[in-house]
Amino acid sequence: MQLEALTGWAARDSWAFETFGMSNHPFIKTNFPHHDGTWGWDEAGDQIIMVVRNLREALVEFHNIMWDLGFKDTYEEVLKYQDNLYAGRPPVDLFLSWRDQQVLDEIHWSTFFTDYWMEEGLIRDVLTHNITTLQHWKMLLNPGNLSPTERSYKTVIGNKVVTPSYDPNCVNKMSGGCHPVAVISANRLVRNSTGPAEARKIAQTIQGKPGISDFLAPENEWECLWAELIVHKKGVKTSLVRGGRERKYNFSEEMLGEMINEYNRLITKYSSAEWNWRQTSQDLVQYYKEHLVTIEQELVEVQTGVRVLTQYDFLGPATRKMMNKKARVDDLDSDSFTQSRDLSKDKYDYIDYFLELDTKMSELRKSSRINGSSVEPIQSRDLSMDKNDYSDYFLQLDKKLSELRRSRRINELSRENM
Repeated sequence: MQLEALTGWAARDSWAFETFGMSNHPFIKTNFPHHDGTWGWDEAGDQIIMVVRNLREALVEFHNIMWDLGFKDTYEEVLKYQDNLYAGRPPVDLFLSWRDQQVLDEIHWSTFFTDYWMEEGLIRDVLTHNITTLQHWKMLLNPGNLSPTERSYKTVIGNKVVTPSYDPNCVNKMSGGCHPVAVISANRLVRNSTGPAEARKIAQTIQGKPGISDFLAPENEWECLWAELIVHKKGVKTSLVRGGRERKYNFSEEMLGEMINEYNRLITKYSSAEWNWRQTSQDLVQYYKEHLVTIEQELVEVQTGVRVLTQYDFLGPATRKMMNKKARVDDLDSDSFTQSRDLSKDKYDYIDYFLELDTKMSELRKSSRINGSSVEPIQSRDLSMDKNDYSDYFLQLDKKLSELRRSRRINELSRENM
């Protein structure tokens, strides 16, 4: 968005390049190698600007988009289809347990993304961050029908000695290499006190660059353009500047601890002599230290009871199991959704539901990026509500899945009649 304002040239998502073919858009947005991204621009890219965001905030946004069916412009269409509700919807506690694991894994996907670009495409495992093979790496990015266990580092690599290798895309298709020319803080960019300086860093990445610098706005206009976008909120909406009531979620010690471990890992790594000579490493470490302070403060608030966890918060597998066990000990009434459940058995009964949900959410996010629409939650829904209200959420979810299956059947029938 900043680059578009600075030059008057539009950006394009990497999925659009892959779907519709190459175009002369000079700026490419991508989440690659995150599971939501793709290397869709072939050899057209020549430099990387890496944008980082507070991990806690990014995880909430990931949840909002993925589980709240976050496409406001299609929501009314979804509600048109009331029939054929999905018969096998899981109970709420099982859904939340599954959601926790997705978000827990997402912590590692986020830091995996950082390592990939900082290390110029060095092939690593997502969850362990160990060096792995290109074959295993491709399994992680495109798992198909492989279960998490089948594609895990332990199963595929085990005790094998792996020779470090790099993504061929970085080796062969990026003229300027995969290491970023600048690291930008999305959080700093939207603050009045730090935003103009962060926007200046973005502008400087294309200053004097052949083919695009001729379109760059004069330097004395850079701060004004930033203010129009961020302060006055002109242009395309983004998750960082979106208005409306924010959802309030808490994270357990388990989840916060995982974030803290990953931040400490990356801070230690990129502060080392091997890396700290680079300005990009210095900036990354500074941003991550800022993020770490806020997460450590939240951890203290959870530990001291300032933040009280509920079943609707991000608990993590171990914490949720402990809370459910406590609920059974307390002998809650039979209507409580924290009632005794053996999730290890139940989850297999609903595996098709979760697989379809995961697939459809991925397709919807991809479609949104290709079409250039804004990804926003349907509504500011607070999950700390009673279980009866929460059933409406599942009805919406089922309707969306039903609509998608109906659309797929129509398309299949159309092809058969051609």
